[in-house]
Amino acid sequence: MKFWRIIPGEPPVRSTILGKFIRENYIAIGWNSVRDLTHVSEDDLEAVCREDLSELKESWISAAIRAFRDFRYKMREGDLVVVSGDGFVYATGKIVSPYYKVEEPPSLPDDVWNLGFYSFYHRRNVEWNKVIKFPFTNLPENIARKLGTPPTLVELTLDEWLSLTFALP
Repeated sequence: MKFWRIIPGEPPVRSTILGKFIRENYIAIGWNSVRDLTHVSEDDLEAVCREDLSELKESWISAAIRAFRDFRYKMREGDLVVVSGDGFVYATGKIVSPYYKVEEPPSLPDDVWNLGFYSFYHRRNVEWNKVIKFPFTNLPENIARKLGTPPTLVELTLDEWLSLTFALP
């Protein structure tokens, strides 16, 4: 079993993405233009990301490769996850599905960001065991730093997970 922390999207869409995570029982990562990775081997991941994200700058492509490697290939059913960002822990839960990609709707409004329709389509289902808005200020400093600092997805140690869960009400 592994332990993960995920930050739900960039600040302009974070509340929309977070709400979808909680209401629809999943976690997800962005880079929607990357094809479905269900049948892509880990060895082919970098080439696929470079092709599908070729219009992005190198730092974004590298970040996507790292995130997909963890999200698609290292994360497993039964692993535990915490959703955090903006100085708060929002939820903890257990991953209950393998990776999958939901197809993007064929037609979206031009202004999807402002209308709140924006979504991430690379997903894993989650069974939430705690939904909360708990401030980082009530956590040990090292845990707060790890929960609030990019990248999108990081693996936590058992000790970090235990420190976090013991601090939550």
